[in-house]
Amino acid sequence: MSFARTFAVIALLTMAASPALAQSGGRIGNLNDPVQTVPDLLTGNQSFAYLVFPAEQVSCPDGGCALQNVFMYLDFTPEQVPQLITVSGGFISAESDGDGGWIPGDDICVSPPMQIEILEPGPQVIVIPVADICGCVPVDQPYFLNVNFEDDANGGIPIDNEPQAGVVYWDLGDGYTDMIDVIVDKTSDGKVIIWGDILCCIVVGNEAQSWDNVKSLFR
Repeated sequence: MSFARTFAVIALLTMAASPALAQSGGRIGNLNDPVQTVPDLLTGNQSFAYLVFPAEQVSCPDGGCALQNVFMYLDFTPEQVPQLITVSGGFISAESDGDGGWIPGDDICVSPPMQIEILEPGPQVIVIPVADICGCVPVDQPYFLNVNFEDDANGGIPIDNEPQAGVVYWDLGDGYTDMIDVIVDKTSDGKVIIWGDILCCIVVGNEAQSWDNVKSLFR
């Protein structure tokens, strides 16, 4: 399948910064072009997590970033459309695997489920807005971008040509596992393509003093 044709963008979003956000940021995650599709890898009732290090892809001088949207490439055959898929997305914490790598931890933020109608076959980009859900987090920490398919779905998933262990994880209901063995088993050779938009922000820490002490500062 050729990816030279224009792909369909499911949602057109405008990023608006709150007063605490600066009008700067960028994209994090897998920014590679898709080169092939793993057929029938999308089955629904599954979650995907993609490891990101925001500070390595964007510069946020005030030390924080706020996730705005999560994107993922999918691909559908003519027999698989139309269909209605239910998705959610957000940020997951990254926990040490004890061997120098990272594994998905707890949800930091996750959007409410939303429905997307797939009407046309071919490669598609789904967009999950999370700007009102995900707050400001330190930009110099690792995280996982997260996409959840909340119900039945069927389709293919495009991948790049740069396989890497310890980056892409999926959960079929019994916990996250590294996807690299799954991709190899399906005679493909790369990573799924998930990325996100972020805005830079100012991380506000917790005040350790008592409320009475804090009030005294303003008397």
